Amino acid sequence: MISSYLSSSSKERLFVSAATLYATCTSWQRLGIYLLDPSGKKINRDTWEVLYADSEELGGDDGNAANVFDLQFTSFWYTQWQEDQPGHPHLLILELGSEQKIGGMLMLPRQDSPNGRIRDYEMSRNLFKGV
Repeated sequence: MISSYLSSSSKERLFVSAATLYATCTSWQRLGIYLLDPSGKKINRDTWEVLYADSEELGGDDGNAANVFDLQFTSFWYTQWQEDQPGHPHLLILELGSEQKIGGMLMLPRQDSPNGRIRDYEMSRNLFKGV
């Protein structure tokens, strides 16, 4: 059940346990994510884990979805490009480890090229009860 979302044109505040990110980008995605509390402080990512990623590049490069929150600006999650190139949008579901009030989101795009920058995004929240 999705009852709130944050998009590139929204300023809505979220209360989340699991965050779902849908993104449309110019090519494959390559990014890092920071979530901010209502005061603008970065939320600790130590307890985050990937629940689902619809695509990640595990063959040609280390594009593992967990790279999105590994605190390394040189590593990124990016979608598959070597064997297949699945279409947009892409979906990433993160478990934040605890309920969080979200005041904003920062995305660290690919640093060495404009290819793979996100054009549009939507972030939804959901209290995840497990599978």
